[in-house]
Amino acid sequence: MYSPCKAVITLEVFRRTVLIREFRETDMEQVFNLACSVFDEQYRPEVFLYFHSVWPQGQLVVQSPEGRILGFIFGAMTEDGKCRVMLLSVTPMMRGLGIGGRLIREFEARATVSGSNRIMLELRYSKTRLLEFYRRMGFVVEGVLPAYYSDGEDGILMSKLIQWNI
Repeated sequence: MYSPCKAVITLEVFRRTVLIREFRETDMEQVFNLACSVFDEQYRPEVFLYFHSVWPQGQLVVQSPEGRILGFIFGAMTEDGKCRVMLLSVTPMMRGLGIGGRLIREFEARATVSGSNRIMLELRYSKTRLLEFYRRMGFVVEGVLPAYYSDGEDGILMSKLIQWNI
């Protein structure tokens, strides 16, 4: 029989047992398969490895206790000290459990430690649920990017000011 209390306890145990850590090259197959299953754009594995080679601290995965990759965030540091979220994904069955928020917060902390004061990102105009997620995380819309994606869809540019909290 279903018990709401048991479901809450199970969710809390789940949240405490998943691990956020830096991406490793051995994660490539799982990360690539997740990316292929959820993104409209297709990326080559070399893209992930490139981001990892230039700023390893900005490439994070969420791993289950069994070793399964449940989500990831890949970012870049620009020359002017801004960070960009290049790719963020959570396994569809795990969405709504706080994994994406944990990835963003950890990414913000690492960006701050690296000297950044702003995070930028782009998303498809049609991704309204994702737009609301980023707004809840403190991002604001900076503008529309006409025909930004390869299929001609517009993009939305968002940013967030970040600071070191002592």
